[in-house]
Amino acid sequence: MTKNINLKKNISISLVARVLTMLIGFISSIIITRYLGPELKGKMSYFITLSGTIWMILDLGFHKSLPYVLAKNNSTKHQIFSISIFLYIFDILVLLLVSLFFKDFFLEKLNVSSSLFLILFVAFTSINHFGFIIKYIMLGLDKILWQNLLNFLPSVLYLILFLMIRFFIPNNDRYFWVLLALVVATVFWTFYYAVKLYIAEDINITFKINFKELYQMYHLGIKAFLGGFFIFLLIRFDIFLIKKYETLAELGIYSLAANFVTLLQSFSNVVGSLMLPKFAGKSQNAQDNILTLKRMILIFSSLFIFVVIVFTLFGRPVISAVYGIDFVRSADVFALLLPAVLFLSIGSLINSFFWSKGFPTITIILPIIALSVNIILNILLIPKIGIMGAAIATSISYFIWLISLIIYFFNSKLVENPELIIIKFSDIAYFYEQTLGKIVRKR
Repeated sequence: MTKNINLKKNISISLVARVLTMLIGFISSIIITRYLGPELKGKMSYFITLSGTIWMILDLGFHKSLPYVLAKNNSTKHQIFSISIFLYIFDILVLLLVSLFFKDFFLEKLNVSSSLFLILFVAFTSINHFGFIIKYIMLGLDKILWQNLLNFLPSVLYLILFLMIRFFIPNNDRYFWVLLALVVATVFWTFYYAVKLYIAEDINITFKINFKELYQMYHLGIKAFLGGFFIFLLIRFDIFLIKKYETLAELGIYSLAANFVTLLQSFSNVVGSLMLPKFAGKSQNAQDNILTLKRMILIFSSLFIFVVIVFTLFGRPVISAVYGIDFVRSADVFALLLPAVLFLSIGSLINSFFWSKGFPTITIILPIIALSVNIILNILLIPKIGIMGAAIATSISYFIWLISLIIYFFNSKLVENPELIIIKFSDIAYFYEQTLGKIVRKR
């Protein structure tokens, strides 16, 4: 039986946890970025981007389908958890074999000379894949607090381990030690919460696979993978092209600005992922879903205006003071990426709405079109104006993606009464009443 999901409570918990995670992440970013410098920062960004790209390909969207599947049938949790363990072992074996046969290729791509980095790469890639599956199982089972703690606590442990490294280990091989701290923190908390979930949900690990259910998960998951993967590449493919055309130092400067975009956009990702199982529930009213979507768009648009004002007033001097003069140009890059924050946030919310309709094919086609534009613009602009060209290309590409989504929203048979999403004065008044109005009355 489908559990009644309290969306407002889940969003409140998730946003508070996200703010705390961002705060820890911001502190870590300051300390670690200054410690590594532009070149090693660029190298680490490439490491993380390549790792994320590989585990998403190995996953094929399996984790994305889980909230949808669990919202429809809670009893699938036993099989899903069992499959997640199999996939984790499978990832390790495949990645170790590939790393062994293509050792020189990966060492060159990662700009390292020691095989220890390949071990870290395998460990980091496989545990991130496993961790995302566990998080999405938690999401489908309405374990929102646990899911957010699994996002937050690895960041805390990573910072603690790094500080220990910073003060007790010499600067030699600092890049290796930073990566080691990241891997250890991720592995520890992922396994902790995997065991916790296993016990709390009384999960039975089974080797009897229901191939019909598995096919359904991957059938939905591959659609989500293709759509989500191309959206991911819209902000991350720049990393590969910048590494090709520019120096690692330039990559480090760009990646810092791109991290700001990722952090801000993570709020809409959180809300979108929470809306997915609720929208997919059988008892949900279609008009109420559109009204909820509209209010979320209004909230994120307001947050965007706030971010623009704060960045305009304080962005450049704060980045210079906090990260050092070597990273001051990240402020200029981020200014050009700011439109992408708005387009990506609103687009992610609308995309989650469509995913709740069974992951229609259009959610794959539109990101492919936007990514194609992004790649063409990057190839044209990066050689001429460097990382600023990459930022321009990204914002333009996300704009094309969002406009395409909106056009489809108003013309799709999947959406009843699409005009309900149009923001009116009454919506603004409601937003004021629910936020600023309450603050004013308390005073």
